[in-house]
Amino acid sequence: MKMLLKFMVLTISSSLCTLHAQLPFTSFDSVKENAMNEEKSMLVLFSGSDWCKPCIAFKKTILDAKLTQDFLNDHCLVHIVDFPYRKANQLSEQQQKENEAIAAQFNPEGSFPHIVILSSDKKRQTVIEYDRNDTPELFIHKLKKILAL
Repeated sequence: MKMLLKFMVLTISSSLCTLHAQLPFTSFDSVKENAMNEEKSMLVLFSGSDWCKPCIAFKKTILDAKLTQDFLNDHCLVHIVDFPYRKANQLSEQQQKENEAIAAQFNPEGSFPHIVILSSDKKRQTVIEYDRNDTPELFIHKLKKILAL
């Protein structure tokens, strides 16, 4: 019984560490700073996480896929600029203001999902079009072209 309990604690602990490692930073500036320090590009995703069906599909089928996560961990830092609708999912006022400022700069037309890749030197930006027929492999292929890998 003790062995089972130890195994369960280790499994839960490692799962939480993996989940934490996959979560995006909350501050755009901290992502930008980390990306510059690590010489990585940034993937900025504009999403309506609880109302935009293509956004939900992109996150579920592409962004959450292990293949995509592994690629992003090696080459990009991710920042999600979310605009949820439901009251239960509302962001803090500070986060809303930050997201609106980021959207004004990188997504003034307000399209969702909107995926922007910022080069590691932050001098170049590229928009990736999401197609509902995309697979993790196709999305990674698009990223590789942009990142010149």
